[in-house]
Amino acid sequence: MYKVKVKSKRPDFRVFIDLLYGHNHNVDTDGDAYPVYSKNWKELFIASREKLNSSIEIIANDQNQELFEISSLEEDLELIGALYLYEYCGSSIIKDDKELSLESINNLRNKFLIELERGRKSIWHESNVNNPFP
Repeated sequence: MYKVKVKSKRPDFRVFIDLLYGHNHNVDTDGDAYPVYSKNWKELFIASREKLNSSIEIIANDQNQELFEISSLEEDLELIGALYLYEYCGSSIIKDDKELSLESINNLRNKFLIELERGRKSIWHESNVNNPFP
């Protein structure tokens, strides 16, 4: 499990679908993003309907609501989810109670360039109260 200390609002949860699986990937989702374009969600679960046993969960820690726990059976999904949350709104990534160094984070950025770019280009960044489904 990875943890990310967040310092601001999260991206629209649908960005994580594009980031992790690609645009229009068939998934099940659950969480507390209400309304759908909310940037204040604290619970997110995404499971692929196309890839067996491929899911991720991102949940705010009960004791510290600024600390989000990212878990998946697939380590790459955990890493990508944690890295994007960190890049978008975080101040640190933590694994085994130790903060990742900037060098480690940069190595992860290089490893997951394609996925991070998919997330950055996600149409869901444009969602808002006036345009919830861009």
